[in-house]
Amino acid sequence: MGDTAGKNGDDEMPVEGGLFFLGESQAQRPIPSRLRERLERKIERPNYAEREKERDKRMQEMQKQKMDKLREHHEKVDRLSAQARERRRLQQLAAQNEIADDAPNNTEGEPSNPV
Repeated sequence: MGDTAGKNGDDEMPVEGGLFFLGESQAQRPIPSRLRERLERKIERPNYAEREKERDKRMQEMQKQKMDKLREHHEKVDRLSAQARERRRLQQLAAQNEIADDAPNNTEGEPSNPV
């Protein structure tokens, strides 16, 4: 901003130019009415007892969800372990049947009572 007025935009500067930050001299968009109402409205907080009730209710709900999840997990573990036990039992039974089927074949070649 030199000595010549108008050359560098000096006429457009307000008299108290030190009060403005960069970009503040430009006109701003109006705030939408919906947003303005939200900003002007006083925040109404429920009283302490109501907030405490809501907090307790949320805590109970979270605890219930946690317990439901834990119960479902235990049910799943019980079901899977029962399936594994049954599978092992069937495998052992099949192995015993195989051994029982093979046993007479092995004894046929050898005399059972040497006389």
